Amino acid sequence: MISDLYVDGNSYASGWGRGLQTAILKQPDFESWVDFFADLSDCENVWNNSLVAKPIEMQKYDVVNFCNEYYKKHNSFDRLFVIVEIPFVWYRILHTLKIRENNFKGETAYPIIMSKWTQLDTLDYMIHYVRRSGDYLTVKEPLYSTISRQQLDQNDVAKTEKLAEQWMNQRPNRFYDHISYAYENVNYIKQYLQKNNICFMVYSSVVTDRNPYRDPIDFAFKNFYKDNRFIPIKEMTGSLIGLSASLKIQKEHPDREGHKAIAKWLFEYVKKYNLTEKPNSGIITV
Repeated sequence: MISDLYVDGNSYASGWGRGLQTAILKQPDFESWVDFFADLSDCENVWNNSLVAKPIEMQKYDVVNFCNEYYKKHNSFDRLFVIVEIPFVWYRILHTLKIRENNFKGETAYPIIMSKWTQLDTLDYMIHYVRRSGDYLTVKEPLYSTISRQQLDQNDVAKTEKLAEQWMNQRPNRFYDHISYAYENVNYIKQYLQKNNICFMVYSSVVTDRNPYRDPIDFAFKNFYKDNRFIPIKEMTGSLIGLSASLKIQKEHPDREGHKAIAKWLFEYVKKYNLTEKPNSGIITV
């Protein structure tokens, strides 16, 4: 059904929560819905460049660059199917840092700030620093690796922590800014994939019925739903499907059964709307 699958997601696609509470990178022994979806789809190749709390602008960069590298190698997108799992709207890249130590000295580090939407009145968060390898087409190697804070300039680390606290305090009052920025980035991804006639699907992982921002987000994204390639949040999110099907929720994330349920739902959705057909049927590809 799908030959080559590329997934760019966040904590659900990475399998976080199932023993990965202290890590943000997918480990070989931990399956997520991506693995089950790939089995259902009989995929030959799978690239899962997901990262816990991955901001949408990082996803935009990675989706575009992966597809560009993929085309350089294969000279076609005919075998490729892309799934973008978007996070909550206020995850952002605050700034970047330079790595000061080890073999990656001089490269860029990205601070990933992890927090819960339910903790608006606290400063409860974690910061993970990662580097991007840039090797998009190596299936078995992770695109991102963790960098310890000791490998960074401590003045930069202090600046990052200060920005993180400001970001945490300002989140509730800047929802309009966050939703506008999220819209711009999702729109860019969607237009890029449509323009290049790449088969794709977008869905949201973390919004639940309990989230007071659910309806405003759904309203803001309503223009994306017309072609069925962006799943409406009221219809399905990873939280709604995965948590309800889980036997034991892991750190507010699905267990194995929950991930299977997400994979099955997405697989049936792809079949229902024939999403493996090109988005622009009038474009003839060779």
